[in-house]
Amino acid sequence: MLAIYRYFFGFVRITISGDNPERLINYFIVNGISVWKLKRKREEIWCNVSASDFLKVMDAKHKLVGVRIKLKEKYGLPFLKRRVFKRMGVLVGLVLLVLINIALS
Repeated sequence: MLAIYRYFFGFVRITISGDNPERLINYFIVNGISVWKLKRKREEIWCNVSASDFLKVMDAKHKLVGVRIKLKEKYGLPFLKRRVFKRMGVLVGLVLLVLINIALS
C-alpha cells in the first residue's frame, strides 16, 4: 500500500557522495524527511526521497559543506504526466482511436 502511495505522489532516486555522507542522512531523519531503500555503493549512498521533500533535500545540501547530491531518476505519476502531456499527439491519437472504435462498433 505504501508503494502505491509513493508512486501516486512521486519520488526521486538520489546519490549522496563526498565527505561523510552519513551525516546528511542523519540530518534528513532529524528534520522529518522520509528516506528509504538506502544502499551503499563504493563511495556513494543511493536512496529514495519523496518528490515533495526533494526541495528540502536540496536546501540541506547547502547547509552541509563537502556533500554532493545528484538526482538519478524520477518515478511516479507526476513525472509520467509531464512526459505524456509533452507528447500531446500521442494522447490525441489515443482519444481518437477510442472514439472511432466506439463509433464503428
